[in-house]
Amino acid sequence: MLGFMVLSGVNHSIYRSGRALVLGPPLIEVRSPRPAQLYAPGSLPVVVSFPAFDRIAPGTFRCLLNGTDVTHQLTLGTHGAAGSVFPLREGENSLRVEVYARGLWLAQFFEDAVDIPFRVRGGLMLDRT
Repeated sequence: MLGFMVLSGVNHSIYRSGRALVLGPPLIEVRSPRPAQLYAPGSLPVVVSFPAFDRIAPGTFRCLLNGTDVTHQLTLGTHGAAGSVFPLREGENSLRVEVYARGLWLAQFFEDAVDIPFRVRGGLMLDRT
Protein backbone atom coordinates (compact mmCIF):
# COMPACT_ATOMS: atom_id res chain seq x y z
CA MET A 1 0.00 0.00 0.00
CA LEU A 2 2.86 2.42 0.78
CA GLY A 3 4.18 1.96 -2.77
CA PHE A 4 0.81 2.95 -4.19
CA MET A 5 0.67 6.02 -1.97
CA VAL A 6 4.16 7.13 -2.98
CA LEU A 7 3.71 6.54 -6.70
CA SER A 8 0.27 8.05 -6.92
CA GLY A 9 1.09 11.10 -4.80
CA VAL A 10 -1.97 10.48 -2.61
CA ASN A 11 -0.07 11.33 0.54
CA HIS A 12 2.85 13.55 -0.41
CA SER A 13 3.75 14.37 3.22
CA ILE A 14 4.31 10.69 4.06
CA TYR A 15 6.55 10.45 1.00
CA ARG A 16 8.61 13.49 1.94
CA SER A 17 9.05 12.51 5.58
CA GLY A 18 9.68 8.85 4.82
CA ARG A 19 11.76 9.37 1.68
CA ALA A 20 15.09 8.55 3.29
CA LEU A 21 13.59 5.48 4.94
CA VAL A 22 12.14 4.11 1.69
CA LEU A 23 14.67 5.30 -0.91
CA GLY A 24 17.80 5.87 1.15
CA PRO A 25 20.32 8.47 0.01
CA PRO A 26 19.47 10.58 -3.05
CA LEU A 27 19.16 8.58 -6.27
CA ILE A 28 19.69 11.61 -8.53
CA GLU A 29 22.49 14.12 -8.28
CA VAL A 30 22.18 17.11 -10.63
CA ARG A 31 25.66 18.56 -11.11
CA SER A 32 24.58 21.10 -13.72
CA PRO A 33 22.62 23.36 -13.76
CA ARG A 34 22.93 24.79 -10.27
CA PRO A 35 19.75 26.03 -8.55
CA ALA A 36 18.98 29.76 -8.72
CA GLN A 37 21.98 30.44 -10.95
CA LEU A 38 21.93 32.88 -13.90
CA TYR A 39 22.73 31.35 -17.33
CA ALA A 40 23.37 32.81 -20.77
CA PRO A 41 20.75 32.40 -23.52
CA GLY A 42 21.12 29.40 -25.82
CA SER A 43 21.38 25.83 -24.59
CA LEU A 44 21.85 24.62 -21.04
CA PRO A 45 24.50 22.02 -20.15
CA VAL A 46 22.96 19.23 -18.05
CA VAL A 47 24.95 16.66 -16.07
CA VAL A 48 23.06 14.15 -13.93
CA SER A 49 24.57 11.25 -12.00
CA PHE A 50 22.93 8.25 -10.36
CA PRO A 51 24.90 7.57 -7.13
CA ALA A 52 22.87 4.39 -6.48
CA PHE A 53 22.99 3.30 -10.14
CA ASP A 54 22.47 -0.36 -9.23
CA ARG A 55 18.91 0.41 -8.04
CA ILE A 56 17.97 2.74 -10.94
CA ALA A 57 15.72 1.68 -13.82
CA PRO A 58 17.51 3.73 -16.54
CA GLY A 59 14.68 3.37 -19.05
CA THR A 60 12.44 5.42 -16.75
CA PHE A 61 14.70 8.50 -16.77
CA ARG A 62 13.01 11.71 -17.89
CA CYS A 63 14.21 15.29 -18.15
CA LEU A 64 11.70 18.13 -18.43
CA LEU A 65 12.63 21.70 -19.34
CA ASN A 66 9.82 24.09 -18.43
CA GLY A 67 7.40 21.15 -18.58
CA THR A 68 8.54 19.92 -22.02
CA ASP A 69 10.17 16.50 -22.28
CA VAL A 70 13.77 17.01 -23.51
CA THR A 71 15.09 13.56 -22.52
CA HIS A 72 16.00 12.81 -26.16
CA GLN A 73 18.51 15.72 -26.08
CA LEU A 74 20.61 13.91 -23.44
CA THR A 75 22.86 10.86 -23.67
CA LEU A 76 21.84 8.30 -21.04
CA GLY A 77 24.32 5.89 -19.49
CA THR A 78 24.35 3.46 -16.57
CA HIS A 79 25.73 6.04 -14.15
CA GLY A 80 23.85 9.13 -15.36
CA ALA A 81 22.96 11.40 -18.26
CA ALA A 82 24.58 14.41 -19.92
CA GLY A 83 24.10 16.81 -22.80
CA SER A 84 22.65 20.20 -23.60
CA VAL A 85 18.97 21.08 -23.59
CA PHE A 86 17.04 23.86 -25.29
CA PRO A 87 15.07 26.05 -25.90
CA LEU A 88 15.55 28.26 -22.88
CA ARG A 89 13.33 31.22 -22.25
CA GLU A 90 14.40 34.57 -20.90
CA GLY A 91 13.85 34.87 -17.13
CA GLU A 92 12.68 32.04 -14.90
CA ASN A 93 13.12 28.43 -16.08
CA SER A 94 12.94 25.04 -14.42
CA LEU A 95 14.51 21.67 -15.03
CA ARG A 96 12.95 18.52 -13.59
CA VAL A 97 14.79 15.20 -13.58
CA GLU A 98 12.87 12.00 -12.75
CA VAL A 99 13.74 8.34 -12.46
CA TYR A 100 12.29 5.20 -10.88
CA ALA A 101 14.38 3.01 -8.61
CA ARG A 102 14.00 0.08 -6.24
CA GLY A 103 13.47 1.00 -2.62
CA LEU A 104 16.00 0.01 0.01
CA TRP A 105 13.76 -2.48 1.78
CA LEU A 106 11.00 -3.18 -0.72
CA ALA A 107 11.21 -4.77 -4.16
CA GLN A 108 8.82 -2.10 -5.50
CA PHE A 109 9.91 0.79 -7.69
CA PHE A 110 9.48 4.36 -6.50
CA GLU A 111 9.84 7.66 -8.33
CA ASP A 112 12.54 10.11 -7.29
CA ALA A 113 12.67 13.59 -8.78
CA VAL A 114 14.74 16.75 -8.49
CA ASP A 115 13.48 20.21 -9.51
CA ILE A 116 16.06 22.87 -10.35
CA PRO A 117 14.87 26.46 -10.81
CA PHE A 118 17.29 28.72 -12.71
CA ARG A 119 17.27 31.98 -14.63
CA VAL A 120 18.37 32.94 -18.12
CA ARG A 121 19.53 36.48 -18.69
CA GLY A 122 18.04 38.52 -21.51
CA GLY A 123 19.61 38.49 -24.95
CA LEU A 124 21.81 41.29 -26.20
CA MET A 125 19.75 44.19 -27.53
CA LEU A 126 21.42 46.03 -30.40
CA ASP A 127 20.35 49.50 -31.46
CA ARG A 128 19.72 49.54 -35.21
CA THR A 129 19.61 53.16 -36.28
